[in-house]
Amino acid sequence: MNKLMNNEMLPRNWEPYLLYVSFLPFLVKGISYWLVGPPYLFFGGIAIIFLILYFVRFRQSGARKAVKWWGLLLIAYGILRWVMTLVIYSVGDSVESVIVYQLSIGYHSMSVVLIILGYLVLKKSPQICRALG
Repeated sequence: MNKLMNNEMLPRNWEPYLLYVSFLPFLVKGISYWLVGPPYLFFGGIAIIFLILYFVRFRQSGARKAVKWWGLLLIAYGILRWVMTLVIYSVGDSVESVIVYQLSIGYHSMSVVLIILGYLVLKKSPQICRALG
């Protein structure tokens, strides 16, 4: 446990992987939406990801801001998912059961993961920009 606390078990430049992992939920969701409908969300997500990576890679002046905003957006999205759940549960019977069944443990786990990833991306934004730039 002591090795983990001292970051001895992690690779030297592990911070950029936080950024890459934070993109995965949106890529997976975009692909799943593309399979059932139009690809607008997928291509919109790809455009946002490329924009962030462009700033990190080629525009060092805006890289830290872009990564910080991405971290803040992840946190806000995770909190928004929780707020929507609270609203749906508080409304009660007027919400369709299909919507309530979507609010599974996986949905809540993803909200927690998004908030944690957002916090880590926000906290490690200088190291992410330094490692990728």
